[in-house]
Amino acid sequence: MTDLLVPDTAADEPERSGSDAEIDSLLLAAARGDREAFAAVYDATAGAAFGLALRVIGSRGAAEGVVSAAFLEVWRTARSFAASGMPARTWVLAAVGRLALASVRDAAGVVETGPVDVRIPVDPLQARMAELTPAQRQVIALASFAGCSQAEIAERTGHPVGAVKTRMREALTRLQDASPRTR
Repeated sequence: MTDLLVPDTAADEPERSGSDAEIDSLLLAAARGDREAFAAVYDATAGAAFGLALRVIGSRGAAEGVVSAAFLEVWRTARSFAASGMPARTWVLAAVGRLALASVRDAAGVVETGPVDVRIPVDPLQARMAELTPAQRQVIALASFAGCSQAEIAERTGHPVGAVKTRMREALTRLQDASPRTR
């Protein structure tokens, strides 16, 4: 079993061992307290987890810390995995991504005090952002900068998931119209 506190940083490329169905069943077993199953989940996802954390944070040491914290969170919250409706690999990487983004925000001294005000210095895009409704700007900011899923946005804002999805789609469509096309 790989040491659960220190990811194997020798592998810069994410590994994909085990099928999604195998990892799903292993995580369900880990939720019942099976340490060997959890070790297998770790072995199957640690490479991708470290790669994601390293890309987000940029520092090997900080990425190792985030991965360790994320797997501790995965172990502690594994019982909520089945209700998430996500594949286990996605669920694990979402935990890593959340903690990596939080680490970057903490290092930058960013404190969330409410809806995020988005200011992007690209004129056409900035103009399109200004044209969005406050609700559309809020869902874009929560998804892009806070790393929230649509369900988490719905929970934070008190709006139905369907409304969040509609606002997200409309906002992204309007923003896409402002982005330069590459051919």
